Amino acid sequence: MSDSLKCNVCGKAIESRKDLVVTNQAITRFLTFHEDCYKKAIKAGKLLGRPVNTVASDIFLAIILVAALVFYIFTKKFLLLLVLVASPIYRFIIWWRFERQLKS
Repeated sequence: MSDSLKCNVCGKAIESRKDLVVTNQAITRFLTFHEDCYKKAIKAGKLLGRPVNTVASDIFLAIILVAALVFYIFTKKFLLLLVLVASPIYRFIIWWRFERQLKS
């Protein structure tokens, strides 16, 4: 099952959810890495995209959702409603495509 997830740096299979780093490029292209391979590539100066499956990104998403909700309550802007709906769906897609197939 985890054979489908390969590291974009070393090409080896990613076996654990804890070792998985998923980045995005242009929101629609996802790259998978081992955590160590990602750190080495960042130190080497390669731009790999922002990790989307880390605790920090989940906290950032929660902050964005709370801020969007507060602003939507006061302004009733459609764009904020779109953020409120699309952000959790985007995170769910990451989990569905990558994280759910790996053991913890």
